[in-house]
Amino acid sequence: MPINDKFLAARAAERGRRLITYLPHPPALRLPLAWPDGFWGRLGRLLRGSHLLTVLAHYTERQRIELFFACNAFLTGLPPTHGDVQYFLWRLHPDFIRPDGELPNRRHPGQPPRYATPAEVKRSLRILRSIERLVPLVDLAVATGTIRGFLAGTEQDRQGATDATVTVSRVAPEPNPWDDLCEYFGRDYGLTRDEVLDSPRAWLFQLHRSHVLRTDPEGDLKIFAPSDDFLAGPPSGAPAPA
Repeated sequence: MPINDKFLAARAAERGRRLITYLPHPPALRLPLAWPDGFWGRLGRLLRGSHLLTVLAHYTERQRIELFFACNAFLTGLPPTHGDVQYFLWRLHPDFIRPDGELPNRRHPGQPPRYATPAEVKRSLRILRSIERLVPLVDLAVATGTIRGFLAGTEQDRQGATDATVTVSRVAPEPNPWDDLCEYFGRDYGLTRDEVLDSPRAWLFQLHRSHVLRTDPEGDLKIFAPSDDFLAGPPSGAPAPA
């Protein structure tokens, strides 16, 4: 299958996302704001700008589970609302604070829970109020696409079943992939369950991918990435089929 420009660009983007897991946090999400017309809208644009820039912590399995049980639309498949965007941005913000004062996104894997100082409580509440004020002004379609793109990027190295011809009974026991991953990272890396839950999902998938490529003689045939879909396209500079 021919190498083409889309494939090369997608591969470059995937390499960049793998490097992001080694940064303190991912790049901020940039969401356009739709200020109302008139004086207050002009004042808002002057003071707040035309975009909401939101810093996020690395996406972990603990966050994913909590969002799922909060029925957040980005985890349930329902059409997202501004409320879903607001809670997603808040739950993943580094300064997210629980009612008891815990800062779970400031906690390092394997370390005891970290609780906010009075100054940090004020900061967290100020950030929450800012998100609550600005998210209703965000273009919902753009925000939905941006967040889904962020989530897709964290899943790029997750390996699933590759043999679509195998038929599995609908009443057969369902495996839980994270049971296997917790067992794998505990056995081969010595991580505890909490360390697995609090580590960036993308980083864990990268480690597993690297392990398969390094140790399995057929690893290069078993590892797939989203960019592989572009290999079926026309070669660079060639016209697309009619």
